Amino acid sequence: MCLHLRWLLIAVAGSAAWLSVLVLRRRDPSLRGLLWVLGINMVLPVAALATGRECGRLGFLAGFVFILTVLVPALLRALELRAQAAGRAAWAARLCTLRASLQPGGPASRDRDLRAALAAARSGRADEYLAVLKARLLSTRRPARGRAIREQMLYLLLQDRRFAEAVALHEAEPFALAAQPVVASGLVRAYCELGQLARAAEILGRLESGPLAHDLAARVQDCWVVVQDEFGVGAQEDGV
Repeated sequence: MCLHLRWLLIAVAGSAAWLSVLVLRRRDPSLRGLLWVLGINMVLPVAALATGRECGRLGFLAGFVFILTVLVPALLRALELRAQAAGRAAWAARLCTLRASLQPGGPASRDRDLRAALAAARSGRADEYLAVLKARLLSTRRPARGRAIREQMLYLLLQDRRFAEAVALHEAEPFALAAQPVVASGLVRAYCELGQLARAAEILGRLESGPLAHDLAARVQDCWVVVQDEFGVGAQEDGV
């Protein structure tokens, strides 16, 4: 029994370390909270192994914390995507909120804010929610929180098809788009809708060379298809 728990704790510490490396590669300041969560998931099993208490309360605590803050959020994410695909946006939002509470400072917090903006746009409350976000932006003093609110404002404008306003907001203080693929994809469409294909291609180039380039290969390719098929960029290049 103890031998199995020892190997389990080694696997927990190794998994947390591997996930930490993946988060660090994203170079996203908004994920610092997630790094703390993963750090705790590394410290607890190592402490249990170092003190020989892997079969005691400390060992069981390390396993419980890992399940609660890493495995359960991953399962909730899968269920959330299935609910979204099935058209059950309300259930997807609830699952996202639960995931954010179990994994504070992780991607779920950003997803929750973007889902709120999406819900506002779909329900015709875009102007009302935009005013709320502007008030929050004026009242916040934390740069990281200010960037998150501006990202939410940009996503709201994109979902409401107010492309000119979205582009103006982005260009007033450009985002680190390489780490924000959802917003970057929306901006590609916005620039295409406005006929600014060079700017759309520039954003695609940032995604291809950014820290998430490997994970975003399919998304970037989809964006290129939109630019080429709808605006004839590929045909022009072939002609050259």
